[in-house]
Amino acid sequence: MKKFFLIILTLGATVYFYYWYVRGIDILLGGDEGVSIETYQSFATRIQSKSAPKASVWLKAAPMPEPLVGVAAAAIKDVVYVVGGSDGFARTVDVVFAYDTVRDSWSKAQSLPKALHHVALVADGGKLYAIGGLEGIASTPSKTMFIYDPGTNSWKTGAMPPKAIGGAAAAVLGDKIHVIDGLGYGGASDSHVSYDVPTGRWLTEEAMNSVRGYLGGAAIGGKLYAIGGSEGSVASNTATIEVFDPATSLWDTLEPMPSRRGRIASVVFDGKIYVFGGEAATATFDRVDVYDPKTRSWSAAPSMPTARHGLGAAVVGAKIFVIGGGRRPGLSVSDVNEVLVP
Repeated sequence: MKKFFLIILTLGATVYFYYWYVRGIDILLGGDEGVSIETYQSFATRIQSKSAPKASVWLKAAPMPEPLVGVAAAAIKDVVYVVGGSDGFARTVDVVFAYDTVRDSWSKAQSLPKALHHVALVADGGKLYAIGGLEGIASTPSKTMFIYDPGTNSWKTGAMPPKAIGGAAAAVLGDKIHVIDGLGYGGASDSHVSYDVPTGRWLTEEAMNSVRGYLGGAAIGGKLYAIGGSEGSVASNTATIEVFDPATSLWDTLEPMPSRRGRIASVVFDGKIYVFGGEAATATFDRVDVYDPKTRSWSAAPSMPTARHGLGAAVVGAKIFVIGGGRRPGLSVSDVNEVLVP
């Protein structure tokens, strides 16, 4: 009789447990709080949200006050500065726009001392360094460096680069601003120079392995990366990526980009290099390619909502702001301000 009663009790407990389980109820032990009860669906959702990777998304932000192409962008604190470019009438502009990422609003900063497009722009030590650039519809390279102080909203002329250059890329490594490649008076080059910020002197560095302009540049892990670009025209776009090690003064060629393109924008975010947009002879690119220096491999991020070339990109916090650029190949402009949350 006792055995029969025990079997009935065990069977009843099993049925009771099953009833609660299929109703979607789970019983969890809760430490000092004792026993807590919550729905199984809610608990499963909570566990899934913790374990599943967060998906990257694109957001829209306030458009730039004026549609431009050939812009450069860099961020100081919460403000993204967009420098120079060309308007829809192929006129080179000296305009500098400041985008407040907190208020989602634009204002005008002090204009560049000279109208330029495709400037190499970096932020370092709370200041902007605008190096070289191209002048007018003839894209004449400029032998200039201008330094912007947001505290005084003013530009000053810095030490001239060793040669006139435009469509170059720049990145900060330690106390130096490295400027790679670009277009000189003889066309695209493999040049590589650096500006020593503490001493105010320019230095000649080891030239790249390839000749190109309108490329992307990035500094990460104490090394300098040169990405994509062209030999001057969209017909000569390249997918080449090279890395420079200042410890050895040597360049190494890495796994190429998934596609050949120039007039791109590039930034460093979370230990990886993001490459945006670009131009070919008959189309612009909306693709976003991501390079991981640790694995030396490429992956794809969600495409830009708006395909563009000659655009600018900058990182503020956990967001990448991608601004301006031409929607179509050649002379085309936009005021687009799109934000990638990786």
